[in-house]
Amino acid sequence: MKWPHSTLFWTLAAAGVLSVLLLVLCSGFTVMFAVPTHPTTVAEVEKKVRAEVPLGSTREKVEKWLDSQEMEHSFAEKWWIGGLPPDMRAGLNEDDFAGAVCSIIRDTDRDFFVHGDICVYFLLGHDGKCAKICVFWVGTGP
Repeated sequence: MKWPHSTLFWTLAAAGVLSVLLLVLCSGFTVMFAVPTHPTTVAEVEKKVRAEVPLGSTREKVEKWLDSQEMEHSFAEKWWIGGLPPDMRAGLNEDDFAGAVCSIIRDTDRDFFVHGDICVYFLLGHDGKCAKICVFWVGTGP
């Protein structure tokens, strides 16, 4: 059998090889970049939080629950209300709260251009008990 010397043959062969490489790269990109490590939604998190950590819970109970969920968290006596989404800020005054226990669930969803996290804020009143719970999504970039 004679080795094909046709330009059309080599063009089609190169296109086939490039197509396979592109398919492999795209599927690897999708698996690597489009699959979140903690897939969940704001609604799911909010439902779970409100069921297990009701308003009136102490800071200690909030932190114990976050620990049991293996969620990193921190406490801030001074926090900025501007860090909340506008719809959650309405009617709030920083002076009404003694601090906040804040936690972030990282990498809850992905798009080709944006990764998403879910923030959970437990706003504590001056009595040390949870007075408001804020759960919201933030886009964190590629």
